[in-house]
Amino acid sequence: MNGRILSCFIALVGQSCVQPNDNKELLSKIDSLQKDIRSLKEASQFHQSFDSTLTNEVDTPITTTKPIETISKPTIDTTVKITKPKKEPHQPVLNPFESKDTIYKYYVDKKLSVKTTPWVNGERTILLYDRQGKQTYAMEEVRRSYSIGIDLKFHDNGAVRLAEIHNNPGASMYWFESTIIFSNNNEPVSKSDQRMPIQNLDDFGKKYFWNAVDKRWVENEPEMHPTPEH
Repeated sequence: MNGRILSCFIALVGQSCVQPNDNKELLSKIDSLQKDIRSLKEASQFHQSFDSTLTNEVDTPITTTKPIETISKPTIDTTVKITKPKKEPHQPVLNPFESKDTIYKYYVDKKLSVKTTPWVNGERTILLYDRQGKQTYAMEEVRRSYSIGIDLKFHDNGAVRLAEIHNNPGASMYWFESTIIFSNNNEPVSKSDQRMPIQNLDDFGKKYFWNAVDKRWVENEPEMHPTPEH
């Protein structure tokens, strides 16, 4: 491009040397040449700018952005589930020392002598019978806030010989003991009471006798009628 401009300039100078008198024409050509030179410069600047832009576009690497894949974490349920235990039906608490069955004791001839009922609400009854099957006496055992315990001892024929009764009233420093003596036909004869521990003569209590007619204990000994042996 610069060589072309120089060639035009040399040609104009040559023409001016050949025709010195024609100044106006020369000036007009020079002016036209300057315009061409400006046009050529502008064209040269445009090509340089275009080449530079093209070079930058080629040299500049094209980068592409790859979308980032988002991996969602699994959701963990941290809620603690509490399972309430099933309620078992209420079972009554049984005293292993309390019999649930009726207890029978017999004379040697297989007739009923003593019947002890099962425990119910901390109570049971001891029933005595003569050889004819008639009830002669009844005693009650208790196991509550207070207690009454009974120990039986027997004649050789199976009748009750005596009953030792222990009465503990509970919230007390004393307890009471009674002894009942029976005939060989399970008929009550006498009873003695005493308070424990013994501290004076009054603690020995009194002795009572069984009134078979009135079915109660009395202080005076009634007339005794021996029971015939069978």
